Amino acid sequence: EAELGGTDTAATPRLTELIRSFDKPNRRMLLVLDEAQVLAESAHTDLAHSLRASLDGRKQNIKVIFAGSSEATLRRMFGRSTEPFYNWAPLEPFELLGEDFVRAMVAKVNRLSKYPLAQKDAFAAFEALKRTPEFFRRYLNRYLTYADLGSKAALLDTETHVFNDANFVNTWHRLLPADRELLRLIVSGVTDLFSEPSRRRLGAALGLDEAVAKNVPQQSLRRLQDADLVLRMDYGDYRVQDDAFAEWLRNRELED
Repeated sequence: EAELGGTDTAATPRLTELIRSFDKPNRRMLLVLDEAQVLAESAHTDLAHSLRASLDGRKQNIKVIFAGSSEATLRRMFGRSTEPFYNWAPLEPFELLGEDFVRAMVAKVNRLSKYPLAQKDAFAAFEALKRTPEFFRRYLNRYLTYADLGSKAALLDTETHVFNDANFVNTWHRLLPADRELLRLIVSGVTDLFSEPSRRRLGAALGLDEAVAKNVPQQSLRRLQDADLVLRMDYGDYRVQDDAFAEWLRNRELED
């Protein structure tokens, strides 16, 4: 087990050296990359390209499992042609993490901190953070750093970062009316974005008395995907990529 901290400039040679060490005959390795979705971030593009180049010629000797807490980002990582790992591996959804995950993480935190974290506080935080492991880990990191301030302070700081209303408002105002309405359709669970009712809603958002042509939602989806706001999960199945933004949109719908 190894953690490649620091900058990509420092991590890339170490990872390459590790992989090359398995070039000897009859050597086999199972490489497990946890939180692998970070490789889809633009800041880690060079590392991702280098990693793929190292792995491509060693598929017989090195088997890889990419694990992560963001299914949407992993799907983009392997499903978008511009990504370094495009079409490199199939996706296999795991069971969603729940109470056992929270208990295990609390036990780990309490081994590290002199300020024990109560399970009831951790469960409350997990629910408040929409049962999203990525957000919960941020909460735990904040708690470990400022444990003397308590769980409520860690949760408040986490919510401020992951549910940052100002950022979402700015994103929302930059969108075209058709794109906003399409996002509303997606978060409300509409599956056929090209149906007559869906296109009528888009038409109403544009001030029209009739349904828009099918190329309108098509172009809107393309813009939202290019902006990394929406991800295509399967044929006709689209999802807002950022869980926090999706939750903000749902709450906005309730307020409206």
